[in-house]
Amino acid sequence: MKIGIFCEPYNRQAIELRQCINTLAPGSCEHFVFPSQGSPAVAIDETGVYWDDTNVTQLDIAYIHGFSYTYPVIPAPLGSVDWSVWQVDHVLEQQWFSFLLSAFKEMERHGVKLLNPPRVYVKNYTKTDLLEDLRQAGFPVPKLLCTNDMDTTQSFIQEVDADKVVWRPATGRAAWQLFRDRQREYLVSPDRPPILLAEIIDGPLIRSYLIDQQPLLCLKRYSPICIADPETRVISAETLERFQAIECAGLYAELQRLASHLFLRWGHVSFVLREGRPWIYDVDPDPELGWLPELFRKTLMEGLASRVLGMDAPALGNLLTEPPQERSTLFLRRMLYSLFEFEQRKYS
Repeated sequence: MKIGIFCEPYNRQAIELRQCINTLAPGSCEHFVFPSQGSPAVAIDETGVYWDDTNVTQLDIAYIHGFSYTYPVIPAPLGSVDWSVWQVDHVLEQQWFSFLLSAFKEMERHGVKLLNPPRVYVKNYTKTDLLEDLRQAGFPVPKLLCTNDMDTTQSFIQEVDADKVVWRPATGRAAWQLFRDRQREYLVSPDRPPILLAEIIDGPLIRSYLIDQQPLLCLKRYSPICIADPETRVISAETLERFQAIECAGLYAELQRLASHLFLRWGHVSFVLREGRPWIYDVDPDPELGWLPELFRKTLMEGLASRVLGMDAPALGNLLTEPPQERSTLFLRRMLYSLFEFEQRKYS
């Protein structure tokens, strides 16, 4: 079996995945770098797609990482940026993306199995359309609103309860965040891009990683905690996001149907579990694994490598009995806490 990993050079996730695959099947996996300033040279002709001297249409499987879809429209110029230069840079970037999109489509036409095919990235770009498509297909999706109108926003908040609303950008990759008065006043305006609002469904937030419609690992997420004495400002308890491996066997059929509906071969689905059903909040066809706790990252890498080679993923074993695992550093959380404290004192 011939496997190719396509991504930027020196990508940790790609390097580790290649090592896992070649450990299981020596010499089966090769790393192909995205072209930059003419190196490597990529060409398409009637015989296939060539990365330098390698015909990549002869691969069996191609894993694509870091190829995010960008809607091909030239936006308005920003501030004092030189429009003539900025416009050229943007057009060149879009041409680079369009060329790679064509190359991957041509590889798929020649029978290469792509993780994921280009249409998945395109479909996943506008989250409002993606989630509404899932709703039409019968999947539970929370109440949504995509708008930049204040009156419409206020009506939605009153309908679902002000304390039960989250927001995120309407396109691309982003995290859901609580929607408070400060966010509403800053984000909602006719001269700003629309944002996506959603009702908060009560229940545990779960992230399920799938490969070939088979769940590899389901992780329950615990929110960060930061507790400090208001007078001494001494932190007594602090955590980043924590995750715990859980068994979601009862949801496998629904998750498989979702992956099939979206043509999703690899990625994760974020949902809230309520009354035995997953309420879908997000789908990511190209998840980053480097920030996960080491135990879960290693499990996913080994499982992904096995499934890519057509093998069974290693059994989870004692992983389901492990306590919640936390991110490896608290620096960012402490930095943000200090920043928020500074802002609070400045405006009080």
